[in-house]
Amino acid sequence: MSEWIEKSEKILEEIRGLHPEDRLGLVSAIAKCNIALARSVNGWAVWLGDPRFMGKISEEDLKEIFGKFREIALKFIAVDVEFTRKYATEKPSQSSRNVLVV
Repeated sequence: MSEWIEKSEKILEEIRGLHPEDRLGLVSAIAKCNIALARSVNGWAVWLGDPRFMGKISEEDLKEIFGKFREIALKFIAVDVEFTRKYATEKPSQSSRNVLVV
């Protein structure tokens, strides 16, 4: 667990330190943020799928986690809708949304 926390703290520092100055830098920085989000979401998916682990988390903490996750999800999906609406001139193929660019 401490490795996960250490890696996550390093990722936080890296993201805080991102200050892209051109298009390529912006694309790279967005990709790094996206990869960091995917890593965290995948980690949470593992925890949420483990009833023994989830049983350790108090209802009070679950309520707090839900409130924070809901706020993040609403903001993130709103950005997705905004820019998909702006730039997707035709329906993207399913495979084009499944490609991970590193």
